[in-house]
Amino acid sequence: MAEYIDKTEIIKAIVAEASHCLVLDKPAEARGYIGAKELIERRKAADVAEVVRCKDCQYYQDAKINKKGFLIYPASGMEITETDYCSYGARMGKPRICEVLGVEPEEKFDAGSYKDAYIDLYGTIRTNIGTLMNADRVCEIINHPDRIIRKPRWTEQEVERAKAVRALWNGVDKLEKCNLHIKAVDGTHLVATMSVDLFPSLRPGETVKLDDIIGGAE
Repeated sequence: MAEYIDKTEIIKAIVAEASHCLVLDKPAEARGYIGAKELIERRKAADVAEVVRCKDCQYYQDAKINKKGFLIYPASGMEITETDYCSYGARMGKPRICEVLGVEPEEKFDAGSYKDAYIDLYGTIRTNIGTLMNADRVCEIINHPDRIIRKPRWTEQEVERAKAVRALWNGVDKLEKCNLHIKAVDGTHLVATMSVDLFPSLRPGETVKLDDIIGGAE
């Protein structure tokens, strides 16, 4: 079966890798990435649409279990499973509580004694073992969202780039993101600057230790 990828996203990834090669003074490899980018840009994109699995559909919560133990979608009467999909699927929007607390669905965060808590796709705040968070703590973080400690989520690419930064510039222990570039810092000394495309998970104005990136892959 054919597999498809987002053309725009793969081009962004290739450009980021090309920038990374230039940072590491590898112009020949950078030219290879640029050549791949131009080749992909010349190809016509396939006429496909992303499917929405039942577990991610906004109508999934309406499904009921019938007397035989099968999960049924009431509007059509069809038996469904979490991984099924149909032409009526609509991806769930972000729960309102995510906007209130300033976090993304299923993003891990700390709140007081709760470590690695998260909000599920239906807007329920859960602990790291999936149970409901204590009501008093829920009220506290709703009234004081600044007490939530967010945890950056690093991709495998970002982890490998962080390792490359450490190997290239011995002594660099953290990265700082400015509006135009990312600073590689040794203590309080600026060692180098890099393209912001290399670490897209790093938020503007944020400073993070290399150890936190290397140990925090998705």
